[in-house]
Amino acid sequence: MNRQFRATVLTKKFYLISLAVGSIVLFIGMAVAVGSIQNAASMLIVLTVCTLGIGLAIWLGFAWLVGMVIVGSIWGILRVTGLATENRTSTEGETSGESRPQERVSTEELALVDYTIKAKERGFSDTQIASRLQAQGWSNEEIELAQGLANVNIRRRFGGEEQ
Repeated sequence: MNRQFRATVLTKKFYLISLAVGSIVLFIGMAVAVGSIQNAASMLIVLTVCTLGIGLAIWLGFAWLVGMVIVGSIWGILRVTGLATENRTSTEGETSGESRPQERVSTEELALVDYTIKAKERGFSDTQIASRLQAQGWSNEEIELAQGLANVNIRRRFGGEEQ
């Protein structure tokens, strides 16, 4: 699984957790304001039905924002205090998507991508390129990154823009 896909999955999970937390907090607040859970549920149903769902959409958007503030704050506090550590390795020996957030490619990685592009242009397969790079001491993650960037570069050059 490539890093961009893992980052996308983590982002979606964060958004869903934020929506759930925000919905719970808003619903509890509404129940306190109107006096009971039944009244809050009735109010939410009426809000949804009378506005043909627009009220619910606005309520969910607001719940998501409230959840982002709460979940984001808790996550930030945990990261600052060191209670949430980055998972450096997974069971397969790959680094997780969280261990290396979106960052610029280093000069060494650019050279590796350039090497991979030139090797592909000479007709070497991904397996052949990977085995040569592993023999030179490059990690599997660095090789996968270089091959992915090389494939994007080649597709853009010869096959139009990547989708």
